[in-house]
Amino acid sequence: MCAVTLPVTSDLPTLLTRLRTEERARQAELARLEARLREFEDVERQAYARWLRHELGPVLAILEARRDELRARRATAERVMALADQEGWHPREALYVVLNPRSESPPARRDRMDPDEVAARRRAKVDRKRAERKAARRATPDAAMPGDGVAASSAAPRSRRIAVYRAVARRLHPDSPTVVRFLDPSRAKALWVEATIAYTAGNLERLLSIAAWLDASEEGDADPIVPSSLSERYERLRALTRSTRALERRLESLADDPAWEFSLRTPRDRRRLRAAAAQMLDEEMELVDAALAAAADFLAAIGSPRPPRRSR
Repeated sequence: MCAVTLPVTSDLPTLLTRLRTEERARQAELARLEARLREFEDVERQAYARWLRHELGPVLAILEARRDELRARRATAERVMALADQEGWHPREALYVVLNPRSESPPARRDRMDPDEVAARRRAKVDRKRAERKAARRATPDAAMPGDGVAASSAAPRSRRIAVYRAVARRLHPDSPTVVRFLDPSRAKALWVEATIAYTAGNLERLLSIAAWLDASEEGDADPIVPSSLSERYERLRALTRSTRALERRLESLADDPAWEFSLRTPRDRRRLRAAAAQMLDEEMELVDAALAAAADFLAAIGSPRPPRRSR
């Protein structure tokens, strides 16, 4: 793994000044892009959803009701299959139990899986999970020996990710005494969830983007993360550059979203949006109806529900 190559210069103060200037410029650009994303998520998308509810409210209500019915039928079918496979019940008996949850629970069937076999499978599953965790730790560079060069090179990005995540957590976590006040609590919670997902996925670029936007929104009241060495500052500048490019690509992909710049849409554009949304809802309605028919055919193939018979 190649090491980071720093620019060769004989004037270290000049280099530091240039890096600080480039870092401030990159942070400002990143904050601007993140502000545009936040405007889309918090303002334009919500406005588009309200407008769509106003224009196609009855169709949306019917579609949501059919979605709920589909989820309920799928849950019934999954429960019936689980009782038939794991408990050894007849599908008609399993269907009766699922449709009548308050009925008296029947005694266990004698043809169900052997308890010793169940325990053995559970132990095998625990051992397999333990082996997978050990293999993952061995494959992770951070799990190498402290003197290994790979561990030394990978520890720095992880430490920076933790530092940025903690700085974001101090401003977004609901229990933090320094939580931001300029955001609605629901939006701050959603942004906190997004930051947590980015940290879990190891996405330093996304964390830097959120942190830069928070720094710019709070007008410098936040506690910035200052690198302690020249190499760390150079790596932070590279991470900010990657974050800026990733956010630019994300905004380019969102330009095709119907909610993009919704407040600037003309009445003619909105009529086109309504026609496209109506067509999309009709197509989704057909898919949901087909799935409902398939679920109904599956339950009908089982037959009429039958109360479980008592074991001899």
